[in-house]
Parts: sequence; C-alpha cells; structure tokens
Amino acid sequence: MGAWQQSGPARLRGHVLVVLLIVLVPLVTVHMDGGRWTGLRWSLLVADLVLYAGSFLVVTQVGQRQSRWRRSLMVGWLLVVGAALPVVTGDVTMLVHLAYAIVAAVVLLPAEASRLVGLGVALAQVIATRVVDGRVDWDGTWLLVLLTLSFSSLFLLARVVSQLSAARAVIAHQSVVDERNRLARDLHDVLGHTVATIALKGGVARRMLESDVDRDTVHTEVRDIEELSRKAMREIRSTIFDTRSVSLDDELANAVLALRAAGISATLPGTGDVVRLELRDVFAYVLREGVTNVIKHSRARRCEVRFGETWLELEDDGNGRIFAKDAWAEAGGGYGLLGLAERLRALGGDLTTGRVRTGGFLLRAEVENPAARPPATA
Repeated sequence: MGAWQQSGPARLRGHVLVVLLIVLVPLVTVHMDGGRWTGLRWSLLVADLVLYAGSFLVVTQVGQRQSRWRRSLMVGWLLVVGAALPVVTGDVTMLVHLAYAIVAAVVLLPAEASRLVGLGVALAQVIATRVVDGRVDWDGTWLLVLLTLSFSSLFLLARVVSQLSAARAVIAHQSVVDERNRLARDLHDVLGHTVATIALKGGVARRMLESDVDRDTVHTEVRDIEELSRKAMREIRSTIFDTRSVSLDDELANAVLALRAAGISATLPGTGDVVRLELRDVFAYVLREGVTNVIKHSRARRCEVRFGETWLELEDDGNGRIFAKDAWAEAGGGYGLLGLAERLRALGGDLTTGRVRTGGFLLRAEVENPAARPPATA
C-alpha cells in the first residue's frame, strides 16, 4: 500500500509513468495495426484513455480512505471506462488493458473479491474473442490471469508485512513498558525499606545530637546510616543489571533492626527455614514491603511476623490505613502492595489484608500448591 502513498517528486514521476503507460500503449498498438480512423474516432479513443488514466490515479490515491461500498463503485467505474476501449477500437483484444482496473481491485478490495474481478475479466476476454474473432485470445487471457494472481499475492504479502511490522512495534512498545514497570516495582521493593530505615536512623541521630547524648552512640547511628546508604547503592546497581538476590533470613534481621529503630516492638521468627524454598524470595519481598509500610504509615507500637510452609502473616496494632485498597497506590506509588500482589499471582498465590479483632491490621500472603508451579523469579 505504501507504493500508492508516496510523496514529492517520486509520486509525480509515478503518476506521469502511469499516464504514459495507460494512454500511449493502446495508441501505439492501434497505430501499428494500421487502422485508418477518422478524427472523431481518434478523439474518442484519446478521451477514453485519458479518462481511464485519470480515474485510475484518483481511485488508487483516495480509494483506500473510502468505505467498502464506495471502493467497489470505483472499481466498477474503472471496469466500465476500460471496457469502452474495445467498443471504440472495434478490437476485443483491447480488453487486456483492463489490467489496470484489476490492479485497482487488488489495492482496494479484499483478496477474494479482487481475484473474482480478475478472473471475471479473463473470462470476458475468452468469451468476447471467441464470439467476435472466432478464436480465443489465450495470450491476453493468460496475461490477465497471471496478472491477477501475481498482483493479488504481492499485495497480500505487503499487507502481511505491514501487519507484522505493526505487531513488532506493539510488542517492542509493550516490552519497554513491561521492563519499565518491572524496574519501577523492583526499585520500590528494594529501596523502600532501606530508605525508610535511613530516615529513621537519621532522625534518631539528630535527636541525639540535640540532646547531647554520648558521641560514640551518635557515631554508631551515623555509621549505620553510612552502611545503609552503601547497601542502597549496591541494590540499585544490582536491580538495574538484574543481578540482585534477596534472602528471607536477611530480611528478617533487617526488619528487626528497622522496627526497633522506629520504636516498634518486634516479634519475628529467627529464621525462615520453615518456608518452602521456592517461596522464600517472594516472601522476602512481602516481608520487606510490609515492614516498611508499618514503619512509615501505621503508627503501630507492636508488629508480629508469622510463617508457615506456604504462607506469611504480618500483624500490627496500628491504624491499618496503609492496607486499605484505596491507599495501596498512595502508599506505594503503584508499586508497593500492588507489586507484591503481581509477584504472588505469578505463582498462583494471593495477597489479602484485613482488620483483626484487636484493632490492628493483618497482611497475609499465601501460595497454594507451589510444587506445581515454577520457582519465583525476582
């Protein structure tokens, strides 16, 4: 289709070439046949050829933007104008010049319809030459048949290539979007906890400096902040290059430190060995995000973490606002609990939240039958 939608000098040259082919080839053919015509007959032939050439250019340029009904009428008009050539010349073999109408049909009509047009023209050529000349013009007939099949196949191939190019562009765009979402989700999961801990320890250090606490204690907090900052940089680099790994046991240890730095009483298992091996990575992310949200938003005084083979629960006694569905995007920028839910769904699991009778909130992650599914990938 792009061949009919060129612009500039190339488009003009193409138009001139088409007009010359449509107009001059029949004129040369008639002249070589030695026909002695009146001026009126020559004028009718030239007028019909010019009309045919002009109609072909207009139809192929604007027809693709029209409805199917109008495209069909345009092709029909070309067939009528082209069929006037044998009437004017008295030579039924001039039906071969309906090849241009067949080309327009290939461009504008569905493949099946364009083939019917081409084969119909070829059949008309057979009947007309047999009736008028007493013999079939097989050369012209086979030319029309081959032209129809070749142009139809080429144009169908061009459509397929165009569709494949469009599909490739969509896939490439979607891949970029998916990778951007993955990176945003992973950066949130990786940095949310660390940055929250840095902020807490910075606040603790500031309050110590303001209250003239022993400098060694302040130095300890500052060194922790320095180490956490280096850890954050390592995590950023590993996330960008997709080489990061998480450890449930490390997240348990980090959670204890972060909760205590925030003044929240922490009750956590010492190890995550009870959790099935293929679920430890995703549960590490759940633990990290859950603890981060408790520290940043819940105003809790107590937090407890419990494990099972295929489940994890995080319960606090805070206000529970962070786990309301309408607050998920607010708390995580779209990549917090929602991102965890996506990770769990990939394993056939689910992330649920709700209030508990004591007034706090419960976050629960569970995966059913993980043995039947592939291990989680970060």
